[in-house]
Amino acid sequence: MPAAELEAVFDRFHRIDIARSRTDGGSGLGLIIARAIITDHDGTLTAASNGPGTGSTFTIQLASGSALTPGSSASTTQPRR
Repeated sequence: MPAAELEAVFDRFHRIDIARSRTDGGSGLGLIIARAIITDHDGTLTAASNGPGTGSTFTIQLASGSALTPGSSASTTQPRR
């Protein structure tokens, strides 16, 4: 991926390969949705690439602590009767 595209891939409806149609190339919303979810959980989603034709790496970093702990009422589901 070209360096100029690394942040742009997180823009709504952005597609690097404009020759591809939406039916075979997606709508351009997946990464913006993923970043929003991750950001809502105090994390980051970044893209890295060594240039066109070398592939891309997407890295998710989440906080090591959490407000919810195993066994808390918010994270434990109880069977319905």
